[in-house]
Amino acid sequence: MNILYVVKGLSIVEPLGVMQISAAAKTRGHKSFLGVIDNGGIPELIRKEKIALVAFSLLSTEARVFLETAKQIKLLYPNLPIIAGGPHPTYFPQFADAPCIDAAVLGEGDLIINRIAEAVEQGKDISRIPNVYTKTGKNDLIPLVSDLDELPFADRELVHHLEPFKYVPMKTFMATRGCPYNCAYCFNNAYKTLYKGNGKLVRRRSVENLITEIEQVHRRYPMKFLRFGDDVFVAKYDAWMEEFAEKYKARVGIPFYCLIRPNLVTEKLAAALRNSGCHSVAISLETGNETLRKTVLNRMIDDETILKAYSILRDYDIKIFSNCMLGLPESTLGDDLKSLDMTFRCKPTYASFTVFTPFPGTGLYRLCMDKGYIEKPFEAGEYPESTFQSSCLKTVSESDKAVHRNILMLGALANWQPRLRNLIVNRLLYRKPNKVFNITGFLVRNYLQRKIWSIRLNLLYFLRLVLKVYRIDLKNYAKRKQLKNTDKC
Repeated sequence: MNILYVVKGLSIVEPLGVMQISAAAKTRGHKSFLGVIDNGGIPELIRKEKIALVAFSLLSTEARVFLETAKQIKLLYPNLPIIAGGPHPTYFPQFADAPCIDAAVLGEGDLIINRIAEAVEQGKDISRIPNVYTKTGKNDLIPLVSDLDELPFADRELVHHLEPFKYVPMKTFMATRGCPYNCAYCFNNAYKTLYKGNGKLVRRRSVENLITEIEQVHRRYPMKFLRFGDDVFVAKYDAWMEEFAEKYKARVGIPFYCLIRPNLVTEKLAAALRNSGCHSVAISLETGNETLRKTVLNRMIDDETILKAYSILRDYDIKIFSNCMLGLPESTLGDDLKSLDMTFRCKPTYASFTVFTPFPGTGLYRLCMDKGYIEKPFEAGEYPESTFQSSCLKTVSESDKAVHRNILMLGALANWQPRLRNLIVNRLLYRKPNKVFNITGFLVRNYLQRKIWSIRLNLLYFLRLVLKVYRIDLKNYAKRKQLKNTDKC
């Protein structure tokens, strides 16, 4: 069977979710194709490759675009089954209630894709397959994949010939699945509820399995930098970390980036990371208000722990990417400015900021609903389309939104160049957002991003990529407009 996997767009980070599902399907002889909504041509690809099954992979911010694409497909191919997986359908399975979506696949799809493909091939009903939600009902979930080493390696062939991957010498890998923490803004807490009693949530590949995949990819594709995309790459210095540090340095030796929490950073762990080849880490603040961090975000980390973690990482010359969310529920503009100040105290290499968005299935979505911070429950296609757009909370004023916009544009610059902080924080943040701020922010953020992901590109392609990213920025930073109710295709 020919299966078309559809994503909204491609960044320099590979779409590992569909690559993993594609690898599972290929073990049964199915052929895989990738469609990119932003690139257009989905209906033509379906016709050309004789596609028998369409599989969407989407985030909540992409819901509206996927519904529009599904409607377009169904008008031309009314009998072609469309299934939707990924974070949004997992936590909002009602996405499949739209006439143009045949089913939502909840949770891990590795062991489900071939059951669906087999049913479609044989003309059978897919509504009784585990993990599948349709208009006629929702089925139980099968247990989580217990041994990650048994899964096939991600299907790099699906994307290697496409831009930007054929030009960007960076590859992404996952060492784990699941997260042990319960942050109120994150999907992982809801994931634990979804899979309660259905298998161990946090699982880790063996070091040998992970290193073997990296070696295979390195032999086949250009790779000068490596990114680990795990929510928490390593939880502590243990035997796994010790083995990884030794084998990665000896057999791979490529600089890498990973994500880690401040409360996990110790001298011993930082030394092991650096010795194995760690070039940079992402380590988020989320907010500079310690009370807000603990009571609203359920992130039990105090300021002292954060400051110490950043200091240790800097001592080991590990570049640091930080992030804070603006416009959190129960917060004020003063809290956002406190986040900016806390960022300056931490001295990250690149300071990033986003606007809080309440996603379905999370604790903060429920809080926003209970307290009336959002107008009504988000329907299938009504989500804000970027965490860089204006706040969707009723409690955030238009003047605060303007300051948020300027923090998004100028926060990284203020952190990078301390001499400009007083000017930016005391004056420029309160000016009307403008194109000069937009362009300045774009150039600074992309310059600093290159310090985090140490990759070098052909000059011509680099300029093309910069232009593409700038166009995305223009769309992402556009003032958020309230979407009208749609007919959901």
